[in-house]
Amino acid sequence: MVISLIITEPLQMRKLRLREVKHCVLGLPAPKWQSQEEDRDPRLGEASWGLLGELTLAPHLGFTSLLAEVTSRGLPVDDIIPQCLSAVRRPSLTRWESVNELYVDDPDKDSGGKIDVSLNISLPNLHCELVGLDIQDEMGRHEVGHIDNSMKIPLNNGAGCRFEGQFSINKVPGNFHVSTHSATAQPQNPDMTHIIHKLSFGDTLQVQNVHGAFNALGGADRLTSNPLASHDYILKIVPTVYEDKSGKQQYSYQYTVANKEYVAYSHTGRIIPAIWFRYDLSPITVKYTERRQPLYRFITTICAIIGGTFTVAGILDSCIFTASEAWKKIQLGKMH
Repeated sequence: MVISLIITEPLQMRKLRLREVKHCVLGLPAPKWQSQEEDRDPRLGEASWGLLGELTLAPHLGFTSLLAEVTSRGLPVDDIIPQCLSAVRRPSLTRWESVNELYVDDPDKDSGGKIDVSLNISLPNLHCELVGLDIQDEMGRHEVGHIDNSMKIPLNNGAGCRFEGQFSINKVPGNFHVSTHSATAQPQNPDMTHIIHKLSFGDTLQVQNVHGAFNALGGADRLTSNPLASHDYILKIVPTVYEDKSGKQQYSYQYTVANKEYVAYSHTGRIIPAIWFRYDLSPITVKYTERRQPLYRFITTICAIIGGTFTVAGILDSCIFTASEAWKKIQLGKMH
């Protein structure tokens, strides 16, 4: 479906992706705003920006025009307006901001003492039938070869494996590790070189004005490390709460990480390597609250801009006056 949808609003210019416009047309929840700008399409006129198939807010006079053109389904404009008006925000003198605070508490008491974990890791030199996930903690949990909500994707014509899994851990210190411990027959020299695509805890926050270490290990590359080495990732997990302007809360977790690589030996010889994620939880919770910036801050900013403008204008005026006086003196000197 190709859609050209233009909404005009004073001093605003926003954009929605095509799939989100489809959601808007179909009456699904209002889509989220995108900030990136595209090239101008001449078919949309001088006052509007964007490509056909995009929803665009363009700078225009008045909050009055909503133009929808549906080329493949022939839906009338009246069918689109009710679903899309909620996505159009009128200009405001104040902006939304996120304020953070710290406190000691368990923010998500309804979770049953569990934390959801999402892991996505590739081992390009280890067969999928050898790859497994083990979980253990200080409450006595010891699970070898966890397979619920997990998937193994062969890589390199079956020579490697990509492991994707979602599981839960208790809110106590412990570890989970990728290893060959659950394999029926242990390989002689398992190669634990890897790339971590994603490791996250709790809900996924997709908020533009909140920056944190929610996927601190994303992109970690250990392909050039010793193939026979074990890898230890020491994680300190920090509970994080995000509360939007409507009061809805999301529970996520940031984490810091330190790592080491080593080849372990015992009295019987070399220990089978593994990729360990050892975690502990911080008692401190970080809370982000979305709220509207107070009006006085906007007024202060405007006053600062005006004051700076007058200051720069005064400096320029002084420079021009000094230069003109010097030029006059030079001209008078030439006359005499």
